[in-house]
Amino acid sequence: MALEELYQKLTYELNSRQGEIRGLYRLNNLRKRLAKIRLERAPNSKQKSITDYGWDNLLILDSCRHDRYEKVAGKDIDHRISKASRSPQFIEEELMNESFDNTILISANPYTVPDIFEKEVGRKIDLAENFYELYNLLPREDFYNEEKGTITAERINEFLQTIEKLYPEKRKIVWYMQPHMPFLNSEISDAQLSRGGENIWDKFMKGKVTKEKFLHDYDENIKYARKNALSASKDILTGKTLITSDHGNFLGENGLYYHLHRSNELQLRKVPLEIVE
Repeated sequence: MALEELYQKLTYELNSRQGEIRGLYRLNNLRKRLAKIRLERAPNSKQKSITDYGWDNLLILDSCRHDRYEKVAGKDIDHRISKASRSPQFIEEELMNESFDNTILISANPYTVPDIFEKEVGRKIDLAENFYELYNLLPREDFYNEEKGTITAERINEFLQTIEKLYPEKRKIVWYMQPHMPFLNSEISDAQLSRGGENIWDKFMKGKVTKEKFLHDYDENIKYARKNALSASKDILTGKTLITSDHGNFLGENGLYYHLHRSNELQLRKVPLEIVE
């Protein structure tokens, strides 16, 4: 067994069993701290607020790395340094610290739902008070696609058409769930978190899915998200639109995967910033 494969399996076992064996939680945290030492950190001086960029519409693609987005786009794409490495932190740092009283937020992200945020973070928020209107789509059965295990970008765009007709003068923030898992066009993404079992990240960390296959399917989900975001920008919305992300992902760097809370590594903080006018 190759050393890299052995380390990958050890990483998975530490991640998945840290609550079962005494001492594994601390050992796994130590492993993560050591793994991050050699990774480039995001410069704090470049962490601008999303309101500083000047936009009429902000489209958020969940969990989207800049380098993979640029590869999918096939051209140079600008970037920004996010203030967050996970969605709850993005909400606190970007959406709660500014006033959006002239902005409508349409969100498929679960953490904009107060009860879910409180359960995860241990603090209450009232995001609705910070916006002209907040539409949390996740609890609504008419938005959630049971077969796909998520809310699709097409369904969000359908709803966005209605909102744009009702409130053409308001700014819009639209938070899509893609390219976050589930990877919609992947045949190996059949076990979602809501159904239990291994999700695609588990399979990647455990070596059941090659990195090449994982990156291919991740890129396909980025392509899907970008296509729908561009469609919304050009066919539904008016004015200047920015396409960006709340945070990125680790993709196996030094045995690190997914996105860790309040981490400052460039892989988690460098996200796309595509302007559509």
